[in-house]
Formats: sequence, structure tokens, C-alpha cells
Amino acid sequence: MSIRTILVGVFTIFLFSYQLALAQNSSLLEQDLSKVQVDQLSEAQIKKLAEAAESRNLSDQQIETTAVMRGMPRAEVSKLMTRLRSVKTQMSSNNQQGPTNRGSRQDSTLTDTSNATGVSVELSKEERKVFGMELFGNKDISFEPNINIATPKNYQLGTGDELMVNVWGASRQSYILEVSREGTVTIDNLGPIYVNGLTVEDASERIVNRLTNIYSGLRSNNGNRPNTYAEVSLGRVRSIKVTIVGEVRRPGTYTLSSLATAFNALYLSGGPTFIGSFRDIEVVRNNKVIASLDVYDYLVKGQGANPIFLQDQDIIRVAPYSTRIELKGEVKREGYYEMKQDEPMAEALRFSGGFTDQAYTHRLRVIRKTNRAKRIEDLSGDALDSFLPQNGDIVEVDSILNRFENRVEIVGAVFRTGTYSLNDGLTLKELVEKAEGLREDAFTSRALIYRKGDDLMTEVMSVSLRDVLTDRKPDIPLQREDVVRIFSIFDLEEEYEVKIKGEVQAPGEFSYMRGMTLEDLIAMAGGFKESASQARVEVARRVSANTSTASGVPVSENVQMANIFQFKVDKNLSLSAENAAFELMPFDQVFIRKSPDYEIQQPVTVKGEVLYPGEYIITNKNERISDLVERTGGLTSYAYLEGARLIRLNPEYYKELEIRKQEVLDSLQLMDIQRENEAQNDNSNTSNDNQLAKRALNARTLNPELLTTLAATNVEISETNAIGIDLETILNNPDSKYDLILLPGDTLEVPKELQTVQMNGELLYPSSTRYDRAKGFKRYISEAGGFTKQSDRKRSYIVYANGSVDRTKSFLFLKNYPKVKPGAEIIVPEKEGGLSTQAWVGIGSTLASIALTIVTVINVANR
Repeated sequence: MSIRTILVGVFTIFLFSYQLALAQNSSLLEQDLSKVQVDQLSEAQIKKLAEAAESRNLSDQQIETTAVMRGMPRAEVSKLMTRLRSVKTQMSSNNQQGPTNRGSRQDSTLTDTSNATGVSVELSKEERKVFGMELFGNKDISFEPNINIATPKNYQLGTGDELMVNVWGASRQSYILEVSREGTVTIDNLGPIYVNGLTVEDASERIVNRLTNIYSGLRSNNGNRPNTYAEVSLGRVRSIKVTIVGEVRRPGTYTLSSLATAFNALYLSGGPTFIGSFRDIEVVRNNKVIASLDVYDYLVKGQGANPIFLQDQDIIRVAPYSTRIELKGEVKREGYYEMKQDEPMAEALRFSGGFTDQAYTHRLRVIRKTNRAKRIEDLSGDALDSFLPQNGDIVEVDSILNRFENRVEIVGAVFRTGTYSLNDGLTLKELVEKAEGLREDAFTSRALIYRKGDDLMTEVMSVSLRDVLTDRKPDIPLQREDVVRIFSIFDLEEEYEVKIKGEVQAPGEFSYMRGMTLEDLIAMAGGFKESASQARVEVARRVSANTSTASGVPVSENVQMANIFQFKVDKNLSLSAENAAFELMPFDQVFIRKSPDYEIQQPVTVKGEVLYPGEYIITNKNERISDLVERTGGLTSYAYLEGARLIRLNPEYYKELEIRKQEVLDSLQLMDIQRENEAQNDNSNTSNDNQLAKRALNARTLNPELLTTLAATNVEISETNAIGIDLETILNNPDSKYDLILLPGDTLEVPKELQTVQMNGELLYPSSTRYDRAKGFKRYISEAGGFTKQSDRKRSYIVYANGSVDRTKSFLFLKNYPKVKPGAEIIVPEKEGGLSTQAWVGIGSTLASIALTIVTVINVANR
């Protein structure tokens, strides 16, 4: 083997090793990626690629595009992007502090806001009325420059921009070129190429022309088509500094992407202040105004097709507004609107979204400020395109009137009642035809036309409808808001009804119908109850004969007031065929009597010392206390007979309860009516008070138990009464006068023997003490401290455990005190008309004060 062959082999191995090290230490995006297998790349290489993309501010789309341009197959590109996103997610989760702004610094003159999203602004109520202000106070909007858009054609290259040059075809190569401070990019073997100030399109043409010196296949040769192609695109963009001054919330100098627009910069500064202009925002470049930004163009039409791209050292100047007006009333967006000098009122309405559907557009009211006062001007709806608003104008748009300019109405016996359009010359006959004609029950002799006069008072016109419809009389022209009422023959008749009362399932009033029979009415009432009597069904009929003479003097004092018809029912509570077919007349009243032998189960209760306490049903109307005790199995050995008592329902309580129930219902119904009236205030002219009350009454359904509870809170009478009984005498003398007959709801209480005696009333120390058979009435009084000075000893009494009462009796100077028994309560009342100790103390204090006053007056007089 020759030395030359050996040297070539060593050089080849060295070159391969060098390229391998270069591939490992440089970005994958700068290599030929046609042979790269993504599955063979390590996590470190993917992470390095992610960091490189982040440092160059490359988006996923740019990475994907670059990989394709470097020759990577589409399948491998998809794998690469999947792994790249996974690594980015992991890197983001490991960095809890969020991304850092490289090279950021903040001071009084310079703020690096390359990643800023605007100023957090809390707007006042008045500021929110300024159209456009909320755009800059919305935290959910971010106007960051979009670096993923296609390179604008008018974008001018400058220092810091990065160009990506890709060559493919017969030759493959890629270059990443950064514009130097001198405004040039450098390609090996070609030298610097000046691109500063050129558009990307012009720079691309210049670079490709220079590349033809290296790649001859880029140009046609001897008529042959090129076999090599080149493309130049913008990679990483440079940063620029822009100064924002004037009426903005945060003026200063901002570092932005060179792709940023004037709108991006304005948003970062927080937008104009309350007095700042939204319509004339100037962009100053090299001491010249090169463009003007109108925020309304963005808000109303969307940002224009030619956004204002900024350059380094540009100045954005926001001046105070010159003309601003206020729109109020029926516009879709009320608020302040800035107007340019030549813009008419119609343009302001366009900014506000236009009129609402309730707007009165015929005339607008303009309140204008003069040098001395305010002035009102009427603005016709036809002059909106020519009227030029002035600064401070307040434009008010009223709502249309709640009235119709061409409405008539027809009600009553026509097929289609309702409102209709009042056409020129509409007449009564034509309106009836529009309403599909008269119903069969129409009363044609007379119709009414309700018409409002000039003073808005309602007038009534009576017309013969039959004559108008048959052309016997001239037709009647209608006017705006006329209401035509056509009566039904049923409207002119008394409303007929029949009533059924007593033992049926649903008693009440029912509308009378011609041919209605007794059986029909009973069926409509749900049929007989089980308690209905078989003896009789009674029908009371009104007597319609005249009972007075023409002079008004009664014919007879014994005139018959009603006719009575009686019917029997069979054992199945059914009427015979003849009786069932009895035809009713208007106002008949049917009474279904209750069977005298029918009774529902009536409960009584036994509590205490019996063998089987609980609820029992009265077996007959003559059942007594002794019978009830016998049914319970008798008394236990612990029963205290002298303490037994009977608790009976108080009928007066239930009478009062029914009165209170009605009061509660009346109050609730009145509240319902008041609420309905409040809700109907807007339509008070057409509402009917009687119908309104009916709706209110029918609307409320109150639970009966809840109604009883509400009513019971206002009843002061006790629900039950305690009746004193002598159970021992009753049991020893059944059916005697002491053995009371039981009533439904009675409760018999048989306690155990009680061990105490209670002392209450005008005693020095009211208390209870143990019962002692040896102690008398006065002894118990002594144990309670004795009588007070206000005690009425003669009226002292005792209430025994069974509810009976005994009082102190006097004969001459002797007092006979009642006997004390276990469970008794001794009560000493206060003297009638007497004063308590506290009252005497109060009187004494008053008298002392009066005496002191008199002495003082006398002393003053003596001086």
C-alpha cells in the first residue's frame, strides 16, 4: 500500500470524526437533515434543539418549516415535533417561576416589554362610557406582535434581523445570516452583502444574485433550465425601541419586536387616558408624522389591511381629544364618542351601533353648550347626514310612544276578535268582515263604538248593527283607537245557575243548561256520599209570579216564597227513573239530607293509670265515662282517682278559629290583589278590576293545615277546657248524673297519686311543698311565708288535680278554708283596687318630689 493511500485514509477518518463532533455540538437545524432518524436522537439533543429554538424566538411552525427545508422527510418531521413539544412541556413544568425576559431592564426611561401584555387598568364608571376605553382595560385581550405571520412586503431589514437562506436541487446548502451593525450579511467565499433598509424581497434578489457565483445551476445556461434553487426568508427579527408620549396611561420608551405595529405599542402603554384622543394618534419618524392611527377603525371595521409597522426610534404621540359628544337614550351603546371635524351625526350613530328598536328616530334632541348657557336644538332624522356635532354636545334619543297610530279593535260576538290595522276609509262593516263575520249568537240590534275625543275622554256611540250590515243606514267610518263591541245574546241574559248542597262529593254552584235534570246535577257534583239519606232529596224552586201591584203595594202578606219538590232514593242511593228525569229550572237549589242514623267514627282518648290507655271510638251516643274506663280494662293500683279529670274541646275556640281563618285568607287575598295591581300598572287603562280580583283569589292555594296554624296564633281562647270529675263516685254509681256522656275529642286523664301542693299568688314566698295529710290550708300558707299586705284572704281558693275548684267561705268573723288534697294548687288573689308595694313606693317618691318642689318655690318667693 502506498503512502498516498494511507494519507488519504487517515484524512478521511479525521474528516468524518470532525463532522461527527460538529454535528453533536451544533444545532440540528443547521445540518442536512435528509438522513436524520428522529428515533435515534437522544433526549439531550432534543432538549438542545428546544433551547436553541427558544433563544432564537422560533415558533413550532418555523421549526417545522426549517426542518422540511433541510431535507427532513415529513414522517420524521412529525416525530420530531412530537418529541420537541414533550420536552418543552417538561421544561416549562420544571421552571415554576415562568419564563425570564432575556436582557430586560427597567428604569425611568426604558422598559423592556418584549413579553408584556399591556397595563392592568381599572376603569371608573365615567371612563367606561368612553367608546374604546374598555378595549384597553380588558385583561382578556392581548395585542402581542405576531412573529409567525408571513413577512410583510414593506418590512425593511435592519441590524439584528436574521435571514434564512436555503439552497436545494443539484446542490443543497443552508445559511443563517444575521444583519450586522454595518447593515451587511456575510456568506463564506462571497463577502459581505449590504441589505440594510431593503425589503426582504429586494434583499432576497440581491443575495440570490451573489449566490450564482457559487452555485452556477441557479441561472439558465445555454437555454437549459436551472437545476438549483434558492429561497431567502426572515428568521429571527430584531428588537426596536419606540417612545410613547402624550395622553396615555403609561408613557415611556418600550422595546418591541420589529414586527410590532402602532396598535401593539399603544396597548402596552395602557391606551389613551380619559382626555386622550382615540381618533388621531400620530406616528412620528425622523421628526415627521408618517402615519395616523384611528382606534375606531379597529373597533368598528376591524384593523385595516395596511397596519402601521414601527421602526427603531419611532415616536407615538397621543394628543387630547378635540371633539367629543355623548349619546344617550335609545341607542345600542350609550356613551362618549370622539368625532373628527368633518364627520356628521350619522357617523356617531354608526359608532354606537345604531338605534334600538324602540328609538324615536323622527326627531333627536341635542343639548348644546354656548358661551353663556345651554341650548336645545331639534335634530330631524333626515338631517343626520349633514348635521355636524360640536364638542360637548349631548344627543338624546327618546323612545317611541306606547300607542298605535293605526289601530282599531273589535270584541264580542265575532269569529276573530282582536286588533286590526286602520286603513284609509275603514268602516264598521269592513271591520266585521275582517273579523270573519258575526257569530250565531250575535245581538245585531245594537253595537257600541268606544271612541276617544280630542280631550282623550272616552265617548260611546250606539249603532244598529243590523241596519248597517243590511245597508239600511249609512256605514260608519272608524277612527284611530276605536273599539267596537258586539254583544252576544247570552251577555244580555242573567247568568243562570243551580246549586246543590249537602251529602254529595262536590257541593256548590253549577251553570244552568237547558234540559238539565236532577240526576245530571247530582252526577256533576260527584254523586251521593255514603252519608246521604234515603228518605228524601229536596228541590227548592224560585217563585217567579208577580207579588206586587203596579203601585208597589204587596198583593198578600202570605205570598208563597218557594216551591218545594221532594224525592226518595233507593237503598243504593239511586233515584227512580221518573225522579232522575226531573228537569231543573234556573236558580233551583237541591238539598241532599244526611241520614239521621249515619255517624262517622268519633275518637276519645284515655291517658294515665289504666290497663290499656290510648284512643277509643265512641260506640253509641249514650256512652259514658264509666263505660270508657271499663273498655280500658280498669284502673291500675297506682291510679289517683281524686286527680282524674276530663279534658274537653272548647267549641268557642273553634268558632273563633274560623273567624281568624277568614281574616288570614282576606289578608292574603288582599296582598295578592295589590301585587297584581302593581304588575298591571302599565296596562291600567285596559285592566278590569273585577277580573283582576278574581285572578288573585284563584291564584293562591293555601294548605289547610298551614292556614289553621296561621289562624291559631291569633286566637286567645283556650282550645280545651278542664272539667272537674269525681271518678270514684262515677265508678261507684254508673249512669248517674256524675257519669258524664262522652263527646268527640274528649280526653280522660287518670294520674298517679300526686305528692306536692303548689302555692301561688299574693304570698311572700310562692313555692311548692310536699303534701302532708296532717297539714291544713293555713299551714301551707305559712310555709309560703304567709299573706302579703295585698292578699285578699277572703277570696283565696284551691284548684284540685281533677280541675275542680273550692274557695274560702266566711261566716261572721269565721273563715272556712278549703281542704287540701295531693296535687292541689292554692291561689291567693290580690285585693281589688289595691296597690302593690312597688306602686306605693312609686307614689311615695312622686309625693316627695312634689313636696320638694313646693318648698323650693316658697323659698324663692320669700327671697
